[in-house]
Amino acid sequence: MSNGFHTGLIIKTEDVPRDAWPEVDAIPEHPWVEVGWGSEIFYRAKKITAPVVVGAFLPNASVLHVVGWDAAPEELFTSGDLIRLEVDEGQFAALCRYIHASYVFDKEDHPQDLGPGIYGDSRFFRARGKYYFPNTCNVWTAKGLKTAGLPIVPELCGAADAVLIAARANGTTIRRR
Repeated sequence: MSNGFHTGLIIKTEDVPRDAWPEVDAIPEHPWVEVGWGSEIFYRAKKITAPVVVGAFLPNASVLHVVGWDAAPEELFTSGDLIRLEVDEGQFAALCRYIHASYVFDKEDHPQDLGPGIYGDSRFFRARGKYYFPNTCNVWTAKGLKTAGLPIVPELCGAADAVLIAARANGTTIRRR
């Protein structure tokens, strides 16, 4: 999915192999989960200001935003881009392991929960890696898609459109902005 500048992944919760991504259950009882990676400064800002935007382009901590949804993506995302990708079981498990590997864990091996997210039934979690331009949410999404077997060059995916071009070439467009 993409809102034009940010991309993320939407996954059917029941399909997730729990040994590959056990943290998916942190947002329980929802048939769908959306996960995105990004700048903590930007994602968690109470108000988007010039200093927030500038700060997000400099190396800063990253977070995962995980949102549980009850409605199907086609019903929920009424604007923006939505592309369905078909991958085999092994590719999907690899994608789930990639998401799992994006979390930072505490000494007890629990993901570092940073509190409520910005919409819906969501949470923020501390993530691995620094966010900066060009290491953006779109590069994170592209790396996940590459892990799942899509022919994509993450280093060329600083912008959402680059991710969408590769996804459209390998999937079915459900909605296009």
